[in-house]
Amino acid sequence: MACHTSGKDAPNGIGPNLWGVFGARAGARPGYRSSDALASSGLTWDRATLDRWLRGPIQFVPGSRMPMRGLADPGDRRAVIAYLRSLE
Repeated sequence: MACHTSGKDAPNGIGPNLWGVFGARAGARPGYRSSDALASSGLTWDRATLDRWLRGPIQFVPGSRMPMRGLADPGDRRAVIAYLRSLE
């Protein structure tokens, strides 16, 4: 949560606000300038896409800017995805 906000009306932080991200087009958050790589990826944030992203963002979408190594543990990724799904 150091980089992202998650409240319905919260502003973007260093990273985009995560409210309503599940089911949204990747790289298209209002008021946030995503990397060209993510914006042109054609991805939608569904369960499978988020799992791959959380496993290793830079490896999944080369040229993206998410400075995170990734979550190796599938249970940790499932927990984050469940949390993101709840933000709607």
